[in-house]
Formats: sequence, C-alpha cells, structure tokens
Amino acid sequence: MINERLKKIRKSKSLTQRDVALAIGVERATYTQYETGKIKPSIEKINDLADLLEVSIDFLIGRTDDPTPYKDVNADLDAERDLDDELKKLLKDEELAAFYDFANMDEATKKEIIAFIRFKKGQE
Repeated sequence: MINERLKKIRKSKSLTQRDVALAIGVERATYTQYETGKIKPSIEKINDLADLLEVSIDFLIGRTDDPTPYKDVNADLDAERDLDDELKKLLKDEELAAFYDFANMDEATKKEIIAFIRFKKGQE
C-alpha cells in the first residue's frame, strides 16, 4: 500500500525519485525500492516522507484514505493575545459567550475550553 501511495503522490507533485531521495536523505536506489515494495521505509523515513509530501502518516500506510496531514489545532494557544476574544470567536454566539465569565477564568481553563471547541469543530 505505501509503495503505491508514494509513487502516486510523488508524481502528483511532479517530483522525481531523486528529488524525494535527496530530500529524505537516502540513495535514489533505496527510494526506488520503497516505491516498488522491495523494502519498507523506517518510521523515521515515513515521517520524513509524510512531511515532504504533505500527507498524513496514516494515509501513507493505508490506515485512512484522507491524506490531510495532522495539524495541532492547539499549537497557537500560548501565542493567543486575548483568550476571551478567541473564545467568543469560536463560540460565534455573543449571548452564549456573555453567559460565561471569561474575564475571571484562569488562562489554563480558557485554553482547555478553546482546545475542546476546536476539537469538536474539527469532528464536524
């Protein structure tokens, strides 16, 4: 499965086997063997391939047909300047947002609420 997906994605991105091999630090012959199924890449190389090809590891190994790479939706929470506004924006309902006393919540609680809402929205 991984060999077929590697070849298809590589071609769709107009990359040569040499391009991919150089990018992930293997010989072209080694990468060719990944695509033919003669050898399987290590987990480290699968991770490198997923990053390079902008797909999820689960997609590469056949666990899902969704190629969307994993994105940590909560990675920016420490950079949020105004957690109150972020909560209101996520809720998109000023009346509901006004119901909660965000101004008096600690930052950890605000981050938990934001992370939960983002998680739930991602399931839709």
